[in-house]
Amino acid sequence: MWYEILPSMAILSVVVTIPPVFNYVFQKLIQKGNPYRRDIYSSAFNLKNFQRDKVLTGNPYIQKGLESIPDN
Repeated sequence: MWYEILPSMAILSVVVTIPPVFNYVFQKLIQKGNPYRRDIYSSAFNLKNFQRDKVLTGNPYIQKGLESIPDN
C-alpha cells in the first residue's frame, strides 16, 4: 500500500537534512558564533567588500547594491 513508503521517506529526509544542519552548527562553533564561512583575508578585494558591506548595512553578511550608497 501507499503507507509502505513512509519509513524509507523518513530515512531519506533525515539523511538529506543532517549535513546542512551539522555544517551550520559546526561553523557556528568554530568561527566564534558566525555560521557562514567567508575567507575575507585571501585577497584585498574580498576584505574591501567585507568592510564596504559592514559600513553600508551595519552587518557584513547582508549585501546591498548601488541603491544603498547615498548620492552626496
